[in-house]
Amino acid sequence: MNQQEWRAAFKQENGREPSFDEFKMAKEQGFPTPIVNYDAMPDGVQEQSAAMPARQQVKKAKKKKGKLVFIIIILSLAAGYFYGAHYYSYSESLDRATVTLQDRDSDQLKKVAVWASSNKSLSSKEASTLADDLKDADYSKSKIRSLLDDSNSDLTLKKVGQKFVIFPDYKVVLSSSYKDRTSGDSSSSDSDSDSSSSSKDSSDELDNVDTDISGSDITSTVSDMEQAVNEDSHVDGDTKDNSNSELSLIFEKGKKNKAYTTMIKLLQDGKKVAIDGRTPDAVGFSNYAAKDYKQTGKLTADANFEVVVESDYLPSGDVHTSGSVVQTYLVKSKMKYDASSGRWLIVSIDPNLQKTDEKNGVN
Repeated sequence: MNQQEWRAAFKQENGREPSFDEFKMAKEQGFPTPIVNYDAMPDGVQEQSAAMPARQQVKKAKKKKGKLVFIIIILSLAAGYFYGAHYYSYSESLDRATVTLQDRDSDQLKKVAVWASSNKSLSSKEASTLADDLKDADYSKSKIRSLLDDSNSDLTLKKVGQKFVIFPDYKVVLSSSYKDRTSGDSSSSDSDSDSSSSSKDSSDELDNVDTDISGSDITSTVSDMEQAVNEDSHVDGDTKDNSNSELSLIFEKGKKNKAYTTMIKLLQDGKKVAIDGRTPDAVGFSNYAAKDYKQTGKLTADANFEVVVESDYLPSGDVHTSGSVVQTYLVKSKMKYDASSGRWLIVSIDPNLQKTDEKNGVN
């Protein structure tokens, strides 16, 4: 039987074309009558035919498993990203910061608060002072949230960096003027204690006192401040015309308050204004104006006011030019109602004074 006859006979007998292995085996045997029983084929042929689909199944299983692992990794990364984006979002950070400030725990405040000027965390003492201030103010949760959400507040929530490279890092940022309050001299601790106990003793009286701040309260304090600082700025050395007891009716802690130093320095800088090689013959505050204010607690307030520094140049000898250089500064302050004196005191002043106007009247 030749090849064509064998192939035709095989197809008729089995209803299909012979496989390559079957054809090869028949050729080796001289194309005998086709054998229908597949089990009669040599073991090698059976094993080869069975092994081929098995290997294909293993490859498919590995490929399927690899795709599944890849999908799981992608889904995990996506879930982690969306969770992080939600957790580190502004609204969620604001909620957590509000709760932390309301708890008034100094250890927790150290973790969430930084200084605006340096982005550095608060020291233990500074965090403790902040906690005490929050306790004294007794802010409600909504009030704390409102302060943190106000970008112009001395206590606000701002982005200071990144978390894990891709998420924003929000912190409670304290302004430099607030820092003046928390970095006072340690020797004033006794007076702080006395002030605290005095405040508690007079709590019943304060219930019947109108402690709402007004424009006249601000102008009264600022007027006394300008007069006192004007007098002190004209005295050299450590001896001042005004006693600390008098200044304590203007500045909380009197001369120890950095706000006092800031205003003295403002006049000292005014003495350095040179016109045609001349320094002024006299420098002092010549005017003031209350700009705006906001009550932040029963006994606390934010107040902004303008002060005018006038540098006078008098005719002298061969120099006939005279006049004044007038500079106007916006002063941002924190004020506190003092029960013992019945007036509002300056607690702190932002040292970064903003010059809003300057006029040169020297001719």
